[in-house]
Amino acid sequence: MLKYCVNVLAKAHNNLICLKRNHPIMNQKELELKLALNGIEPRSYSLYGADYNECLVLSQLGNDIWQIYYFERGVKSGLTEYYREAEACEAFLQIILNDRLTRINMETPNYYLASTEGYNLEDPHKVFVLKQLRGMHRDDYHLVSIDPPIIGQKYGLGGKDITEVILASRLEGDTLSIINNYPMAVYVFLPLKDIIINSDELKDDDIELIAWAEIYQNEEGARKATQRQ
Repeated sequence: MLKYCVNVLAKAHNNLICLKRNHPIMNQKELELKLALNGIEPRSYSLYGADYNECLVLSQLGNDIWQIYYFERGVKSGLTEYYREAEACEAFLQIILNDRLTRINMETPNYYLASTEGYNLEDPHKVFVLKQLRGMHRDDYHLVSIDPPIIGQKYGLGGKDITEVILASRLEGDTLSIINNYPMAVYVFLPLKDIIINSDELKDDDIELIAWAEIYQNEEGARKATQRQ
């Protein structure tokens, strides 16, 4: 975990320009809200400089310097400094969202998937985010595990059910990189190649669109929305 976080911290500067282009600036309070909305394990981070063991820390030094580092057994690793609150918050959020180890455990879904348009997705499915992927035209795909699985026979898979799908937001202004509100309209793609599991990049022929759906913050909201249709 320590080596992984140090490597991610080192890459954060390289990806920050892209993040700033796609998302509005934020402050510390907004960052805290976005972490909660995205289902991040609270014990995996600290936003106010408290050095909890084995967590990612955002710390302010005076009025001008913001530090991000991983804290473990009294040691700060991968320390990076920023001179604007917004840049520090954006970098911190990117690191957390790209680290599947910081997600709440697999007993607690990140969100729920259902469709008000049919596609045999009227019943809510628990969604567990495995990682974020990038493609040729966007960088906010989510590779997710779903429970219960989707019946695979309809998609030519015989008796093999679909346990993992790829999601992407459908409407302009929405992104799965930072979920600002629920419900959110999404595309549901079927992964066509196992290589996706071991890669962070997608090509157009790696996936097949199988449904239009929505994601919801809780099962009750998903069930109410589909029952109204």
